[in-house]
Formats: sequence, structure tokens, C-alpha cells
Amino acid sequence: MKRKFEIDKQTLKDLNVFGNSQNDKSLFCLFDATLCAGGKNKLSSFFSNPCDDLDFLNDRKDAIQYL
Repeated sequence: MKRKFEIDKQTLKDLNVFGNSQNDKSLFCLFDATLCAGGKNKLSSFFSNPCDDLDFLNDRKDAIQYL
């Protein structure tokens, strides 16, 4: 069963998920190697809507590792 993992704005800020500027050291900037706006939007969606389904996360990890 997939459940949405709830994360609030303060937690995103505390974890520096998105940061404040282009020159920051946020998690998003660390993983952002996208080449188009659509890819950046999808990556942002992944970071904004975390999932707690272990099978789903392992499948995503395997797909990323394959690429």
C-alpha cells in the first residue's frame, strides 16, 4: 500500500532540501543534473512528495542505478 509521507515547509527548510539561492548547498542542488525544465520539475516533485513505500523506493533506486 502506497502512502504519502507528509513533510512540512519547516522540515524542508531545516533539512535544506531546496535552499535559498542558486549558490547554496541544498540537497536539491546536489542531485540536480537535469537538462530541461520538465526534468527539474519532476525532480522537485520527488523531493517535495516523499514516499514511504520500500518496494517503490527500491525500484526507483534500481532504475536510477541502471541509468
